Amino acid sequence: MSLGNDKKVKSFSSQIEFTISVFKCVRFPPNVTFSFDFGDGSNKSNIVDSVVEHSYTKRRSFAVVVYIYNLTSGEKLKVDLPMMVGVIDFTTNINIGAVGLTTFVFNISRRTSNGSFKLFTDDSQSFNFLNFNNPILHSHTYMEYGEFIPYVIASVDDNTEIIYLDSPIYADYNLTVIVIDFDTSIELPPGIITINVTKHPLSVNLPNVECVFEFDDKIDRQQRKKIQNITDKIL
Repeated sequence: MSLGNDKKVKSFSSQIEFTISVFKCVRFPPNVTFSFDFGDGSNKSNIVDSVVEHSYTKRRSFAVVVYIYNLTSGEKLKVDLPMMVGVIDFTTNINIGAVGLTTFVFNISRRTSNGSFKLFTDDSQSFNFLNFNNPILHSHTYMEYGEFIPYVIASVDDNTEIIYLDSPIYADYNLTVIVIDFDTSIELPPGIITINVTKHPLSVNLPNVECVFEFDDKIDRQQRKKIQNITDKIL
C-alpha cells in the first residue's frame, strides 16, 4: 500500500488464483459444476475451468465459499475457504478523539508468529514489536491536533508489507474547557457588552479557535466572528 500526493491511500488490488482439483482429473466430471462466492460482495461466479482468478481491492479476511453441484443427483456441497489478503490486519478502535485525552488503541493482527512489526503513528513517533502476543495492541494519545495517517511496516520472512488504516486519525481539542463570561444585563441603549472567552487554567492552549457571536439585537444584526489562539487572553 502507498499514499498519493493527496495523502490518501492509493487504490489496492491483489489478483488471487484458485485451483480446483477433483481427484487429479484432467477435466471436471460430467454434470458437476462449481460456483464461487469470493466473500467481497461481488457476484457469484460459475466456474468452467480448473483455474479461477479474482481481484480483491481490500486487505482483510474473506469468507470464500465454493459450491459444488451435481446436476444428475441434485446434490449440493458447500466448502468454506477462509482467506486473508495480506500478512496483517491493521485497525483502530476509533478514528476521532481529543488531543491529550483520547486513547486510540491500534490493533495489529497477523497470520504468522514470525516477523517484526514497526508502527508509525504519524506524529514523529514509532514503536517496534517482535514476536509478542497476537494481536498486538498499542494504546496511543496524540498531543497535538490535526489529521494523522498511521501505518505499519511488517517484515515477515523475506517479505515486507506496508499497511495503512482505512481512514485517517483526527485529533482535535476538547472545547468543553472553554469558559464564556459576560454581563447578562446592560444600561439602556446604547450599551456595550464585553464577552470574555477563555480556557480553563489547567487545560492546554487552544489554537485557532473560531467564535461566532449573534447578539439578537433588533437594530444591529451584524454577526461578529473572531479567530484567535486562546491561552488565558480575552477576546
